[in-house]
Amino acid sequence: LGDGQMLIAGVVREEGGSGNAGSRYYNSVVAINDKGEIADAVDKVHLVPFGEYLPFADLFSRFGVGQLVAGPMNFAAGNERHAIMLPNGLRAVPFICYEVIFPDLVSDDAASADLIVNVT
Repeated sequence: LGDGQMLIAGVVREEGGSGNAGSRYYNSVVAINDKGEIADAVDKVHLVPFGEYLPFADLFSRFGVGQLVAGPMNFAAGNERHAIMLPNGLRAVPFICYEVIFPDLVSDDAASADLIVNVT
């Protein structure tokens, strides 16, 4: 990246533990600054049922079903969305995938932002 540039990208973010032992995984947006450092991260708040987590997991586990789709599963939901400060002083609020279809969320968060970013 050039001076003053920032890369905003979607990633799977791991927190806590090591490997599968006690780790939580988040569907996230990260902002990487011109030094290659993660300057900020925002986790997806509204997860897709059966794609990013298994609703009623305890019930399904009784029938030997722990996962319905291949790949990462059982993401943890983020607590809140916040604006990412861009180098030029603009505030960008990220929405991940289908989160942008919730008009109440978008209008609430857009009020405090200069830019809405939808990462899919």
